Amino acid sequence: PRLFDDTLSFTESFVPVYTFEKSPGGQGYYRAAVLIGLGALFYWAYTQPTEFDSLIQAQKQFVDDLYEGNLLADQSQQAKDDIDKVKVPTVEELLRMEEEEHLAQMDLEEDEMVDQFMEEMLAKADEEEDTYDEYGEE
Repeated sequence: PRLFDDTLSFTESFVPVYTFEKSPGGQGYYRAAVLIGLGALFYWAYTQPTEFDSLIQAQKQFVDDLYEGNLLADQSQQAKDDIDKVKVPTVEELLRMEEEEHLAQMDLEEDEMVDQFMEEMLAKADEEEDTYDEYGEE
């Protein structure tokens, strides 16, 4: 094609459609290198993963992690790290636990006293009821 000849019309610029001319010596190597480079570039572009492939891979990984239980741990990392450590309570913790037990015991004793008092009162009321006949006389 003779694209840069201004004296030709548009259709005459493309006559003949193709031509074969002998190139100057030494250009064959450059042309072969460019052809191989273009082939390698096209192959590289063809084999690159698309965004869709990355999306599918990420989704697959998420579902696998979900079914394996890797997303939410049942225990905290601190609990996992401290699993072999022995928990020895401090003096303050022991005193607090003893005080709580003492208060719980006192509450239990108070509840038992109230229950006993209520039972005595009900028993006394039943006895008084039994002493009177159906007409309110003794």
